[in-house]
Amino acid sequence: MKKFEELKKQDIKDEEKEILEYWQKIGILDECMKERKDSKNFVFYDGPATANGFPGLHHMIGKFIKDTFCKYKNMQGYRVVRKVGWDTHGLPVELQVEKELGFSGKKDIEKYGIKEFNEKCREAVRANEKAFTDLTNKMGQFIDTEHPYVTYNNDYIETEWWILKKFFDEGLFYEGHKILPYCTRCGTGLASHEVAQGYKDISVDTVIVPFKKKDEDAYFLVWTTTPWTLINNVALCVNPNETYIKVVSMGYKFILAKTLANTVLGDEYEVLEEYKGKDLEYTEYEQLLPFVKTDKKAFFVTCDDYVTMSDGTGIVHIAPAFGQDDYNVGKKYNLPVMCSVGEDGKYIEGPWKDMRVFDADIEVIKYLKTNDKLFKKIKMTHNYPHCWRCSTPLLYYAKPSYYLKVTALKDKIIEENNKINWYPKFVGEKRFGNWLENMNDWAISRTRYWGTPLPLWKCSCGHTHMIGSRQELKDLALEKFDTIELHRPFVDEIHIKCPKCGNIMTRTPEVIDCWFDSGSMPFAQYHYPFENLELFKEQFPADFIAEGIDQTRGWFYVLLVISTFVMGKAPYKNVLVNELLLDSNGVKMSKSKGNIVEPFTTIEKYGADAVRFYIPYASPTWTPLKFDYKGIVEVISKFFNTLKNTYNFFAIYAEADKIDPRDFEVDYEERLEIDKWLLSKYERLVKYVTESYDAYDLNKVTRALTDFVSEDLSNWYIRRNRRRFWSSTFDNDKKAVYKTTYEVLLGLTKLLAPISPFTSEEIYRNLTGKESVHLEDFPKYDSKLINDHIEERMDLVRTLVGLGREARENAKIKVRQPISEVLIDASYQNLIGDMIGLIEEELNVKNVKFIDDASDYMNYIIKPNFKVAGPIFGSNIKDFTNLLAQCNINDINNKKIELNGKEYTITKDLVEVKVISKEGFDVASEENKYIILNTTLTKDLINEGYAREIVSKVQQIRKNQNLDIVERIYLYYSTDEEIKDAINEYKEYIMNERDVEISKRETKKKERRSRKDKLAIEKRILRLSFLGSVLFILAEGVMAWYTHSHSLWTDCLFDSADLVMIGPFMVLVPLLYKPVTEKHPYGYAQVESLFLLVKYSVLLALTCNLMVENIKLLFHGGHDVDAGSIAVFEFLVCVCCAVMYAILGHYSKKYESTTIKAELYMWKLDVISSMGVAVAFAVQTALLHTNLRFITPYIDPAVAVVMALLLIKEPVCEIFQSIKNLILFAPEEETLSQIRAIVDQHMKDYPYEVTFLDVIQTGRKLWVEVYIGNQTDVIHISIIHKVRDEIKQELRDKYDQVYIEVIPD
Repeated sequence: MKKFEELKKQDIKDEEKEILEYWQKIGILDECMKERKDSKNFVFYDGPATANGFPGLHHMIGKFIKDTFCKYKNMQGYRVVRKVGWDTHGLPVELQVEKELGFSGKKDIEKYGIKEFNEKCREAVRANEKAFTDLTNKMGQFIDTEHPYVTYNNDYIETEWWILKKFFDEGLFYEGHKILPYCTRCGTGLASHEVAQGYKDISVDTVIVPFKKKDEDAYFLVWTTTPWTLINNVALCVNPNETYIKVVSMGYKFILAKTLANTVLGDEYEVLEEYKGKDLEYTEYEQLLPFVKTDKKAFFVTCDDYVTMSDGTGIVHIAPAFGQDDYNVGKKYNLPVMCSVGEDGKYIEGPWKDMRVFDADIEVIKYLKTNDKLFKKIKMTHNYPHCWRCSTPLLYYAKPSYYLKVTALKDKIIEENNKINWYPKFVGEKRFGNWLENMNDWAISRTRYWGTPLPLWKCSCGHTHMIGSRQELKDLALEKFDTIELHRPFVDEIHIKCPKCGNIMTRTPEVIDCWFDSGSMPFAQYHYPFENLELFKEQFPADFIAEGIDQTRGWFYVLLVISTFVMGKAPYKNVLVNELLLDSNGVKMSKSKGNIVEPFTTIEKYGADAVRFYIPYASPTWTPLKFDYKGIVEVISKFFNTLKNTYNFFAIYAEADKIDPRDFEVDYEERLEIDKWLLSKYERLVKYVTESYDAYDLNKVTRALTDFVSEDLSNWYIRRNRRRFWSSTFDNDKKAVYKTTYEVLLGLTKLLAPISPFTSEEIYRNLTGKESVHLEDFPKYDSKLINDHIEERMDLVRTLVGLGREARENAKIKVRQPISEVLIDASYQNLIGDMIGLIEEELNVKNVKFIDDASDYMNYIIKPNFKVAGPIFGSNIKDFTNLLAQCNINDINNKKIELNGKEYTITKDLVEVKVISKEGFDVASEENKYIILNTTLTKDLINEGYAREIVSKVQQIRKNQNLDIVERIYLYYSTDEEIKDAINEYKEYIMNERDVEISKRETKKKERRSRKDKLAIEKRILRLSFLGSVLFILAEGVMAWYTHSHSLWTDCLFDSADLVMIGPFMVLVPLLYKPVTEKHPYGYAQVESLFLLVKYSVLLALTCNLMVENIKLLFHGGHDVDAGSIAVFEFLVCVCCAVMYAILGHYSKKYESTTIKAELYMWKLDVISSMGVAVAFAVQTALLHTNLRFITPYIDPAVAVVMALLLIKEPVCEIFQSIKNLILFAPEEETLSQIRAIVDQHMKDYPYEVTFLDVIQTGRKLWVEVYIGNQTDVIHISIIHKVRDEIKQELRDKYDQVYIEVIPD
């Protein structure tokens, strides 16, 4: 068994499926928990998902983030309890069920039955739970899906009742009449945090309308964005501190704000009066739309500073039923609350009765215009709240509702928020912080059906009681029960006795906001405080939660509010917020736009690991992710393939060398500097990655891992140390390279495991044979192994090498082309002077030279970096520019200068250096580092370049052919004199570099076609012959029918039989090219012989039958035919057949094939027979006008008999040949002699003699067995293989398919 198995070469979905099955088999999550059972807890809360929808890629992103940090903390030694939650209540579920049942609103539900409707909701709510669980598994998330917390469970609801009772008992629960955002479609109000999730930009018609001042011909100009509310106008409002003016414009007197007059009226107006808004208070005006009567004093001007001068006219109309500001003004001035709109969003009175208000805007505007009450209509786009569930525009109603007085907790909530670590920080400080500063009381009740029932019982006397547990309800209930389902309508049927008046109390019909469900999960998931007190204590508060940015006003908010109230502190310590998911064009994904990315197909195609790695690699999680499949392909290529190739390289050579780094140790001091460099880089990586994980920055983690694997490990360390792996000496140096590579690969699997669990698992288990990387401890960096000096040296060399390659590219000199020298700044000599061999090898250069002055090789242009230097030098920048033009490049760094009495220090960031190389050289520079290439190429350098190209091509062919690293390569070449000279000069280099042996002769220039090419040619020829035969037979058949010619029928039938046989053979042709196997030691060549035997037997029988029939016709007096037509037709056929014969003849010369020869012979017969028939019938035509006319009836059958005699030869010969092939035979003596000569020619160069030559032929294939021996009876296997390959190559120049073995006798 191999010590280190190579990674399996299989489809990614099959690879990950195997690992999933392994995890399920061992119970990986349970094993993780057992491993850390006595460890400190790292508490994680999983936000409950609504499982009635299908999981999308955004779900996968959230699940990935949560899973990654849970895995990371588990590997760090923490016990991490992980279980999913299902958010099961609320309108989204109700709306889905309504849609399925074809309902349009509450009336349909109540008619159907609340009990039956809620049962449907219960069934629907977890309809896609299996799909979510499937996604969880396929993406490799470790979380308990078998014991979830579910918000509709009675235990969960009971905890919520306990919390609500606590609010009630502490006086923070009340019934109020406030302006409530209301969805007319859903039939319920929304809390402020819900409203914040549904704002949309919409285009609306706004109006400026004139309200006539009472007892004066003057008009208040009033602007409104909601014309439909004008029917319930009861007052106007101005800002008491702003200036208002009365003007004359267009012959009318208008009153409006002074600062907005020009915007509204233009420049053509005259100011009559000016006064403060306060002066207008209580000024009366006439009702605009006289359709509704008021029961209180109305239609006068009020004052409030909420009126702004940012737009409009500075005067707004007041309809207290439809806005919070309006309602506040109404309370202040005791205005009537008029509402002409029902809960369905339709007018209940007035000229637009039963019309939806948002549809009525245009009708209201038409009325205003018709009645000369419209000053101006303005189209505008503004941000308006919509229902986050169904996207219906919200109406603001003054409706009764139950509230939690969370504003009383505002200061404490803000205080607790300031203790939370937000990632990114600005979300907590700005977005969330600002939201908390403006928080409102929580409208907790909903007039719906499927939700946690509000446990409030009311009496007609006004007394209310909040139930806090099932036991309390049981104790107080008038009805007797053992258990009860805590949903409507069951709890609606429970009554209690009023302690105040003795009457019966009934539960209020509302349910609670489903956000209260999710916000209660820290308590309700453990049925706190009714049980699990210790478990709750150890699992509160959470160390970490993560959700999308939209949850700042959703789950994050309700969690904080409830926990601050219940426990007096925040429920979480660290919050990671991920941003929106966009498509590759930056457009938000949605079904309507058709740009949704489906997670299951994406995982199946690219693998879960690649998708997981790509998510943070593309951008930090708190910035919008532009999802692009090209990015996944990039991480697969750049990171995963590189990592896997590196592991496979290690595994292959460890297996070849029979080395297991687990069996030995190599002291740090005994390792080479490059080993120490890699270990230093790795330990620095461990430190950086750990810090990045701790900062919840996965972008930094993935970028660092990618750079290390692709650049440090693969492109530098492995590539630089390949010869150490190839070394045939098992010394300490070889041990060190294996040990270092093993240690780093093992460490990488652990660093990668939280992000990409599948790949890390496979490589880890191959490296260790242990159970799972996810049961390992996360690496801790060893500062003792970080060596700044070694890294500085190696990094400088890598920078110079990179610059050298850039210079090569600029000079268009390939990397494999050696150059004579490179020149480097002498200031680096002390640091890297002993590493010039490495630079020489990397840059393929003969000499590295350190120089003090580079001016002989390049020119400098030094100028200020104006972006940085401009603000520093100010007016002295011109003098600084002139000074730099006179400076030497070596004198400017940290040089102190004085300009116009002011001192400066020149630093590298203040200057820009442009380098121009001189002829014969090329330079590349970066941050004041440079390297100069001598670009002159001598003939010796060019020849060496050719040799290196050959070595590279050989290695590429070896890789493409999947040849094992220990297999020896025999190289044959055909080239011009220039390349031949290079091969001769560097023959030893080529042979030693890649275990290659170069043939002592050149191959013939004749092209040797591959089996694939030959198969394609043969099939092409058969198709061409088939097509030609079809056309020929059709034409000949028509002519035979038309002329009743027996000779034509004979030829036509013979060709038809041949054609019928071509079709099946075209299917069998690929078999002839299948290689020899143990089951078929002679391949499939006999298939052709068997087929030809059948074919020609059929043709022979048919020909004999035709010949007999025409002989009979001769004895019965023959028959007359249209000889002239036949003669002309056969002449044309002869020409066509000759063309086809020429084409096939061309291919026959290029390629030996029994089938092609047979087809060629058939066309040759057609040429001869057609010409013969044409001549015969031409003679017959001539005889018709002579005394020999009596002969003419016999010519047609006679020609048919002659054609049959001609045709009969081929079937007879081919039948005998096919029988011979089927029983195997020795080839002709000429072929045997040629084979003997070739074998003897090659054997004379070796100390062996041919004892026996066995040659067998079947069809087109030759089997050659050469038996050899010598006097010592010692024969080297490597020589046998070499001789065999040489003989095979030459035989294949002469014969199509040859199988040869050289066998010791």
